[in-house]
Amino acid sequence: MTKSLCLAITLIVGAIGAPASNSVYAAASPGLPKPCQAGGGPLSINKGPLATQEFRYAGQPVLQNSKSPLGATSDEVHANFAGIIEANFQNGSTEHLLSNLSERELSDLAKLYSARSQGKTQPLLKIFAQRLSDQSLVRVAKVFGPEQVAAAVSEYASPSVQSSFNTEMESIETPQSSSNLMEPMATPTLDMTIPEIYLEFRTAPVGSVGPAAAIAETTMYVSKNIAFAASAGWAIGTGISNLIETYDPSLNEAIGGTVAGMVDASYQSWDYLQQGKYQASFDSLFGYPVTNSGNPSGDFGEFGAMDYYWSTVCFN
Repeated sequence: MTKSLCLAITLIVGAIGAPASNSVYAAASPGLPKPCQAGGGPLSINKGPLATQEFRYAGQPVLQNSKSPLGATSDEVHANFAGIIEANFQNGSTEHLLSNLSERELSDLAKLYSARSQGKTQPLLKIFAQRLSDQSLVRVAKVFGPEQVAAAVSEYASPSVQSSFNTEMESIETPQSSSNLMEPMATPTLDMTIPEIYLEFRTAPVGSVGPAAAIAETTMYVSKNIAFAASAGWAIGTGISNLIETYDPSLNEAIGGTVAGMVDASYQSWDYLQQGKYQASFDSLFGYPVTNSGNPSGDFGEFGAMDYYWSTVCFN
């Protein structure tokens, strides 16, 4: 059976089954222990919905007048991508964030950032030159291009970093152009929107913990914010499956199919507590990485409903 057929079947089954009757939908079911019982991270005890701005990290602004800082349509996501990546590295621990990225993630970030900034990479390279070590800057040069990075290092890096960087670059073969570095994903979906959202979360505090956390946040985000036509569950499930195959193959490959049915069910839920329950269910698929991060409302404060859900379940 092909993956596409499997996902389609999963979508049909998920759409037919009621959430309450399927343990995969119920984060608080006996099969999925509550984080407050399983030693999860500290939970806040908000008793009602809060405005998005009250959850937001300092330095992560709302862009493009969207209901969400990342965007609610493909065009908004594309337009916001470069600015959000810059804000993440500017306001976070730049060295830590970069060191946690795999070579694949870094090269994909370089390609997408260059595309969305229309080749104007200086703002991000300036941040890197001012805040990264010489060895990390060599990694950056391999994907953004040695000339562009060398120019930023020459203008913005400290003299000691400049000297070490130049010495190390002399012993390295000239890398390929960044335009040739990223191989296409297995099945390009949603005009590359999902990979962009993944990299935005992957360079934010919670998502930087690892691919599973960033994939969990991406799944919850696209299910809540991105407006799709029919078969949204199948499209998102396929996109998440591609993320898993690309960035963390060790994760259960069936997750992508499971997501499909869950997305269609959660997309129809407008009750805040019920939204939180679905978000907790998505998080549970990946081992509760967001809940256990100590910030269950997630990066950019996008998952306040899940924070509210856990506070209701655990403290009532």
